[in-house]
Amino acid sequence: MRWTWLVGLLLLVSGAHAAPAAADALAGAPVYLALEHLDALGADLDRVLAATPPAALADAPPWVATPAARKTLLGFDAATAEGWASIGVDARGGLALALDPAKGRRELLVKVADEAKLLAALRRLGLLLEGPTGDGPERTLKLGPLAMALTQRGGYTVVALPALPPAGVPPVKAAALGEGTAWLSGQAPLAALALLAESGFPVDRFPAASVVVGPALGHARVTATPAGLALLRQLVLQGAPPAPFAAHFALDQGLRLDAAIPTFFAGVEALAPGQGAQAEAAVTGLLGITVAEAAEALTGQIFFQYARAEGEAPDIRFALALAVRDEAKADALIQRLLKGLAEGAGFTSSPTTVAGHAGFAIQAPVQPMIVLRAGKLVWFADAPSLTAALTKPKALPAALAARVDGPAPVGLLTPANSDPSFGDHGWGGAVYWRLGQAGADAWRWTDAQLDDQGVALRGPLAGLAATGVLFASIFPAFMQ
Repeated sequence: MRWTWLVGLLLLVSGAHAAPAAADALAGAPVYLALEHLDALGADLDRVLAATPPAALADAPPWVATPAARKTLLGFDAATAEGWASIGVDARGGLALALDPAKGRRELLVKVADEAKLLAALRRLGLLLEGPTGDGPERTLKLGPLAMALTQRGGYTVVALPALPPAGVPPVKAAALGEGTAWLSGQAPLAALALLAESGFPVDRFPAASVVVGPALGHARVTATPAGLALLRQLVLQGAPPAPFAAHFALDQGLRLDAAIPTFFAGVEALAPGQGAQAEAAVTGLLGITVAEAAEALTGQIFFQYARAEGEAPDIRFALALAVRDEAKADALIQRLLKGLAEGAGFTSSPTTVAGHAGFAIQAPVQPMIVLRAGKLVWFADAPSLTAALTKPKALPAALAARVDGPAPVGLLTPANSDPSFGDHGWGGAVYWRLGQAGADAWRWTDAQLDDQGVALRGPLAGLAATGVLFASIFPAFMQ
């Protein structure tokens, strides 16, 4: 996992633009990663690491956290063009990885300025065992235990890596991916999601993805076939008026969802057979309400805000708000819910009042909470968080508030100065997050929107999320 984080980090600081210099050498590969200006990439990596809290780098290898240690390990300074030139690589042209799943093609392309210097560096690092041998257009070298063909194409040295088993890749129209200027794959469709086919990902309905990795961290797009669009519309609420969430944002971060309640579980079932029906049975069984009852009372617009409470138990504060369609039916739904929780989970409740609104205190074992309706919102929250949401909300800029209120199939609101805990992701996750928070604004908003092509993710964290998924699928294919 940490290597995936690191490769994603290199992607994001690279600031690639439009078609890469290696475009001709890539020879139409539908999936590729081009890293140019390697010196700037190295310098940006040092800059980001310098701005990362030391605690987040506590478990990082020295060559990651310390530029001097990295220079000692590599034998050159990766943050300067001169350093790359010392091992025979043209930093401006950089390198690229090309993959064509349909043909089993897998290649490494390097802009070599001095082959003798590069071969010497590979030998010093213990990577090159033999070669290159041969004096024709195709030579052979041995990297580690693998013998590989070495050719020249488009001004790049091309190393043919062992081929992948061919896989079917659905045809994709480049126009469907044609927004933005800083595509990871230049002007070509990036059919990265096809690599997930063997694990059951529905590439027949979601055949391709592109990721913007420019200085603003851009956006990502997943294309959908007509069947894929129909599935998305089963999951996502459409056409609802804005909900009054932003006026009650009082904690540190927020997650927005717009769910099509009547058809949501059917959509999950279509995406993952067996899972939708199981989830619906679990939810309705625990809460004691039906999907139809929920759909009549609630719109499906959801806002979950949360904050860490250091030194307290439990250590998280939260407030979940659900937009109301019918106030009387929402009140009746709360009563059904209280009864269902009492009968199904043994949770008792008692009347209470918060900020002048009548509700009920639920005695859940891990986190006691309050449920009540205040106007057009039904709340589930701990008492301090609910009090803050109803009486001491934060002032969000008007444009940001409008985006929080919706529509937002999926949206994430984060503060610019946050450094959350990353658990198993360790130092890589912390540095990755730091990149996503770059900028001058106090808040970051990232969301996904549906259109007639599929799903577009826009905002500072879109590149982070999409690149992480992308490399979870692409990079291992090169390392097999």
